[in-house]
Amino acid sequence: MTGLAEQLGIHASTVRFHLDALVAQGLVDRHLEQPTGRPYHQPPPTPQQEHVTHG
Repeated sequence: MTGLAEQLGIHASTVRFHLDALVAQGLVDRHLEQPTGRPYHQPPPTPQQEHVTHG
């Protein structure tokens, strides 16, 4: 999440807020990548998102 925030030039909590909204709408799935420490989420695209990004 920190890497995405840095790339976008926004705070990680802002990324988390918007990610939560996308998850709630079913546009992305959230998967835990790190078993220890603060969870890191790398959301894979959902079918709806694939359609948007790949036409």
